[in-house]
Amino acid sequence: MNNPFFTTGAISERRHFVGRDRNLREIFDRASMSTPPSLNLVGAARSGKSSLLRQVCRTYETVMPRPGDVVAVYVEFGRANSQSEAAFYQAIATALLEEIPRKRTGLLQQFKRGELEKPLKVEPFDRLAFDRALRAWRKANILPILCLDHFEYLLDKPEVFPNDFYEVLRALVDDGVVMLAIASRQTISDYSRGVQQFTSRFFNLFQTLRVEDLDEAAAWDLVRLPSSDDPALTEANQAIAFDWGGCDAFRLQAAGWCLFEAQRDGSSVKLARRRFEEMTARRPQGWRDWRNWARLVFWRLPIAVTTSSTWVGENAKELQKVVPGAVIMVVVLLLVTGQFTLETLGTVWKLLKDPIELLTKPAEPEGDSKSP
Repeated sequence: MNNPFFTTGAISERRHFVGRDRNLREIFDRASMSTPPSLNLVGAARSGKSSLLRQVCRTYETVMPRPGDVVAVYVEFGRANSQSEAAFYQAIATALLEEIPRKRTGLLQQFKRGELEKPLKVEPFDRLAFDRALRAWRKANILPILCLDHFEYLLDKPEVFPNDFYEVLRALVDDGVVMLAIASRQTISDYSRGVQQFTSRFFNLFQTLRVEDLDEAAAWDLVRLPSSDDPALTEANQAIAFDWGGCDAFRLQAAGWCLFEAQRDGSSVKLARRRFEEMTARRPQGWRDWRNWARLVFWRLPIAVTTSSTWVGENAKELQKVVPGAVIMVVVLLLVTGQFTLETLGTVWKLLKDPIELLTKPAEPEGDSKSP
């Protein structure tokens, strides 16, 4: 049996996708509305957002009440397709063109296929062409559902994707031309805060759908993959996986993966645990679990403090030369930027005077110490 657990990438097979049925129903219920609202799927790294979006595109034809009137496509953004507006539009066009021949329901006759394909092949395929193409699809009674993953790649480049870009997307949604399902670690409105360039109404467009921890029943379904009738893990390892992972989908997948490998190779649970800790430690922003906080406070920070103290002791002479100048530069910068007032400076100096004098005080020669 192959390892049924996933620790990287999105889950592809429907039978391995567990615990997100409620989220799928929420997405499809909204997509069935006469004017479907756009959704922002928000969750921590590796919480299952990408897998959820992919499942929307794989299952919509078996779930939607009128699947012939809908086309759902998945587009993942990265460095290559987030360098320009043209790259963004072309990524959408390519996904739609690839979906047309794969579509199983609402069999598209040849003339209608041409009607949908033609506006997507315009040169240049710029902002205006993109807008016209999607409106042509809606005129043909087809609603594109655009499932856009890693949208933060675009939001991090306000100079490349300005307000006018987002206004076009907003207008398409307002007119019922398209439905957006965007995955991100923070809400779209959170990304826009503090960015002066972002004044578009696009950032207040979305209904937020939280991709959170699984419930306990779904967590047990996950550790019993590929099925409850024929689980890959022994009952003992299922219990261990649940104990390690809790209801966090990624931690459960990692626990299942490590325990299955140990079970198959005949290695120890202790080795599986070590692999599990290494795997989950690399999780970006994975600090929701109390065990990660405990590891940070009682293991990593003490090591960092000890290492820093050792380095300071070894480089004390160099620090004596650097510290006064560094403090002066920081203080001047804070005064210039208005962060400090002269009164505040006086208070801070009282707090820092003794530590700075102690740090910059020349060390006494070892031979000068006198015995009592």
